[in-house]
Amino acid sequence: ALRVRAAKGDRPITSIKDQVRILLDVTAAHPALVRMMVLEGVMGGARSEYLSDAWHKIGDEHRSRFHDAQWEGALQPFFDSDLFLFILTSGMIPLALPALSSSILHVDIERAEQREKHIARLCAVLFPQNASAL
Repeated sequence: ALRVRAAKGDRPITSIKDQVRILLDVTAAHPALVRMMVLEGVMGGARSEYLSDAWHKIGDEHRSRFHDAQWEGALQPFFDSDLFLFILTSGMIPLALPALSSSILHVDIERAEQREKHIARLCAVLFPQNASAL
C-alpha cells in the first residue's frame, strides 16, 4: 500500500504526501498493526528487525524523492530514519491509540472529520509549502 507511484512529471512532493496519507489512512483502518509494531519494538527480536528492514527498503527506494522534495523546500529536512520515526510517533500512534488520543485532544479521533484534521496537521508540519494543497 505504501508504494504509490507518482505520474511522470509529478513533483516529488506528490508521491511522498500520498504515501503519508495512505499510511495514516491504513493506520486508522487497522490500528492493531501499529499496536503490534509498538509491542514488537518494545520486545525487540526478529519481528522488530523485520519491520525495521521493511521501512529501510521503502526509504531506500524513495530516498532520491525525499531529498529532491527537501531541496525544493517542500518537505521538512528530516534524516531518512527520523522521518519515519516522526510519522510513527506523531501520526500513527495517535490513530492507533484512539481512547488516549481522544481524551488528550477532547475529540473523537475515530470520527472521519477528526481523523482528516489529524492527518492535515501532520502534513502541514511535514510539507510546509503545500500545507493548504492537501
